[in-house]
Parts: sequence; structure tokens; C-alpha cells
Amino acid sequence: MLELVPKSTDTYNNGEYVASFLIGSQMIKNYLLVDTGSDLLWWQCGPCEANKCYYQHQPLYNSTASKTFRKVDCDQHGFKCKTDDPHFYCNLQSFECKYDVEYTDGSSVKGFIADDVITFVLDNRPIRVMFGCSKDQTGHFLASSSGVVGLGRDVSRGYSLPSQFGGT
Repeated sequence: MLELVPKSTDTYNNGEYVASFLIGSQMIKNYLLVDTGSDLLWWQCGPCEANKCYYQHQPLYNSTASKTFRKVDCDQHGFKCKTDDPHFYCNLQSFECKYDVEYTDGSSVKGFIADDVITFVLDNRPIRVMFGCSKDQTGHFLASSSGVVGLGRDVSRGYSLPSQFGGT
């Protein structure tokens, strides 16, 4: 049986599970909170807007410094912004595929869809993924993680990690 995501036993604080990845061409190690109830893979992207990013222990991923970073516009490389969900939309001025997602605890994240290379720490396997480049976070986020790995069941939009590996 092929294991798409290597197993890890990393836990923080109150037993939350995290996945560790090396992100971008700079290969910055970051921990992302594993969430089976959401469908978006996202992490904080610098440079941040004033007071919009929360403090995190790991170095902040800087999208402008990564040589492998690409913004996904509303219609690029055969990919269309998934606007069938009201949390995702095409900004007609910038042509960015934007999102505004709220979690059940009232926390929210806003940003745009992009892609970059992540490397799985346990087996040093790089892969290009689409992710939410979050520039505006409100609510309670833990400093021990820089974002969320959405492992939710809705694989139709293509924004969750399982959907990008052909999960059903």
C-alpha cells in the first residue's frame, strides 16, 4: 500500500497533531496543524500586512523570496478558480483566486491561492502543491504552527492535500 504522507507522531500543546514540511525553494521548516474538518491547505505568507499575521515560532515563509512560488490566477494552466464555494472567488481587479474561510471557533483566514514546492521532512520528497497564501488571520492561532493542512473529505475543489494526491 502506497503511503502518500509519511507518518509522524509530532504533537503540540493540547495534543494537536502537526505535519512538518520544508516549504519553498528556501526549504523553510514549518509545522502545520492537521485538521480533518477543513478542506484548505494554507500557511502564513510574508511579507505580511500590518498586524495581520500572528506570531509563529518557525520562520515566516516569504513568497517573494521563494524561486519556486507561483500565484494561481483565475484561469491559469488549465486550472480555474473554484468559485462554486462562496469562500473562494476571483478578484476581477487582480485576477487572483482569493479565499476567505471561517472556522467553527470564529477564527478566519484570508489570502490567495498559489503553488510552490513542499518537501516531506521524513523522506525528503519534494512535490508541487496548491495552497492558500494567507495574508490576514484573525482569531486564535497557535504559535507552534504556521498554518493548517486541510484533510477534509471534500476533494472536488483541489485545495486539500488529499485531493492533490488523487484522494477520493
